[in-house]
Amino acid sequence: MGVKGVSAVIVIPLILLAIVFAIVSTDVTFFFEKGVTKEANIQATTYTMWNALQAADFYEDISLDYAAYQACYDILRRGGFREDNRNWSNSGDATETPPGDDEFKSWLFSLVQEYVNRYTDRPYNFVEGYNVTSESSQTLPDIRITFFDINYEDFKISAESVENMFIRNEIEGYNEDIVLKKGFEAEKTYEIPCFGLFYWAKNNNHEEIKVILKEEVEKEIQSWPLYNEKQYSESCDFTENRIDEVRNEIFYEVVKDILAPEIPMGGYVPPEINKYESIQESVDKIKSNIDIGISVAIYNIDMSVYRYYVVPHTESEIFINPKCIAEENSEGCYYSCDFEYNAAVTLKTEFHQDEEVYYPVAPDKFPEFDTMKLIITDRMTYTM
Repeated sequence: MGVKGVSAVIVIPLILLAIVFAIVSTDVTFFFEKGVTKEANIQATTYTMWNALQAADFYEDISLDYAAYQACYDILRRGGFREDNRNWSNSGDATETPPGDDEFKSWLFSLVQEYVNRYTDRPYNFVEGYNVTSESSQTLPDIRITFFDINYEDFKISAESVENMFIRNEIEGYNEDIVLKKGFEAEKTYEIPCFGLFYWAKNNNHEEIKVILKEEVEKEIQSWPLYNEKQYSESCDFTENRIDEVRNEIFYEVVKDILAPEIPMGGYVPPEINKYESIQESVDKIKSNIDIGISVAIYNIDMSVYRYYVVPHTESEIFINPKCIAEENSEGCYYSCDFEYNAAVTLKTEFHQDEEVYYPVAPDKFPEFDTMKLIITDRMTYTM
């Protein structure tokens, strides 16, 4: 009996102790697991938010690159101007003189500054629910250029965000937020001869090409006859149809004279002219004489002395206005025609780098890769 009683006294407390331990253990495990879950959620959310900030930082860095490429591309294709549709010439026969060196540099700086903030006018979405903005708005912070230096072969930019990039997210399942902030800073050197192309073209080769163009156009036009006549044994028919018919026949003889001179270099054969073609159709065929003559002349420029290579393009418009009269004489009908010529030649000269390097640009809002090239457009008119 005694042994059994002692056993009962010992076992009961042990059982009670086991029950209490089980209860305490369960409660501790519950709170421990809850703490681990919260910590894991904080870590996962913070990690994703930090990646979002890093990605936004990279986005702003690339935005600065694209802005620099686009600004250089645009100012060069506009001949050194900030806006489109402006032409210049050192010889004074265009609408404007070339931009000054300081003007060019100032416009390039302002274009980079304008373009870079086109990329920041929206939030940066990393993944769903993780948007990076500025602290004061729902868009990314603007980028301010703090340093800009341009040389012949490159230009340097330092930039920073005007305020911090900002991201706020709630911890899933808890009424708590995480906030992270990060500023943007960058120092860049772009090895693009933006200013070098402009300076070189302004001070060297462009005027030489224009001189050649002027010589070729004037040489071509001055060789064209200003007058022609034709005697018919028939009596005069003063109807409009007959005048037009005779005018075309006389013009046919003129066109033959225009296209008859020596064959240009390269074995070019002048196009055949049909006497029954309209005057303007015949004129369209004459234009190739001017364009080919200019191309041959420009080709003969010694390009080896230049640091960049030159690609000239010409587009000519020619208008010939024959004024004809018919007069009766003893032999029949005498027709005479005076010819007035108007030629407008557009010279588009491209100056490229020695080696073609392609950059991502969007000249007409459609992204593409293109080379940096200065384009100078001149339009010269001649009347005889």
